[in-house]
Amino acid sequence: MELTIPVVKIALVGIVTFGIAVVFKPLALVVRDYLLWEGISLYLNRTKFFMRAQRLVSFQESYNEHVAQGKLQARFGEKDTFLIGDQEITRDQFWSEQQERERLNDAIFKHSQRIDKEVSVIGSLLRRFDQDVKNPASDIIRHYERRERASRGLDESE
Repeated sequence: MELTIPVVKIALVGIVTFGIAVVFKPLALVVRDYLLWEGISLYLNRTKFFMRAQRLVSFQESYNEHVAQGKLQARFGEKDTFLIGDQEITRDQFWSEQQERERLNDAIFKHSQRIDKEVSVIGSLLRRFDQDVKNPASDIIRHYERRERASRGLDESE
């Protein structure tokens, strides 16, 4: 038995294979990238990432303002002395300031954990699908940092 395959059929298979490689593969990659970015956008909106990023930055700036006032010091002796930096304050002011700093520090830690996880997940997705762009979650956080500093009247250089 002799095996014969017409040359036309071989050429047709070659043309179809070439057409699939040239047209459908890039089209599939475009659809994949579109779905990836839509998924990231949907994820950021559904998880209220924008709100958490804004809160994190607000907590960080408030904490920085408190720390900029100076170090909290308590000196106990004949006369108890409470200081913020070089300024003497009352015991109630000292405890209030200390509680506020702890509250802000805890809030920063809580928000940072979740935001860091989300930034990591999005970064992993972008690397997995060969996206050579900056992580949009990091850009969102930087945007809110600039906005918060501007609303507090601080320069970018500070």
